[in-house]
Amino acid sequence: MSEEVTATEAIEFAIATEEMGVLAYTKLAEKFSDQEEISAAFSLLARDEKAHRAQFQALLAHVPPDEGIMTKDEKSRYLRAMAMSEFFRGDAGLIGRLDRAESVEEALVHVVGFEKATLGYYLAVKDVIGESDALESIIQAEKGHIVRLMKYVLTGEKMKGLGDPF
Repeated sequence: MSEEVTATEAIEFAIATEEMGVLAYTKLAEKFSDQEEISAAFSLLARDEKAHRAQFQALLAHVPPDEGIMTKDEKSRYLRAMAMSEFFRGDAGLIGRLDRAESVEEALVHVVGFEKATLGYYLAVKDVIGESDALESIIQAEKGHIVRLMKYVLTGEKMKGLGDPF
């Protein structure tokens, strides 16, 4: 991302984030396929990330080209900083750590971290581009992922995806 960030770039980066999530969660579902319940939970997360990607793609279709250029103000710098945060740093980032997770517990710690970092980025996008029903829906879904993951970690209760009530 350049010093100035457009609404289009911010949303394209969100789409890329969702694609990383789909890939990571699909790999985790396969990696832990011998543990049916956890594999199903990772598959649900992958499915939800696909839905988020589609929502961002629809949002992108409504952003006028070359509009929404942000000035080099604090909000734009914050968004840029979030985009460069730990889950976008290759092998050293959260996605890289997810790939190297050797236990379910280790994977879940990194998944929660990824979801939190993603939520932080989407809140930064909202702060810069303003209110959007589609973006708000995704933000609420990401919050739901964090709550469900923590509930799963703490209580062992089955993970539910976006299609299931909490």
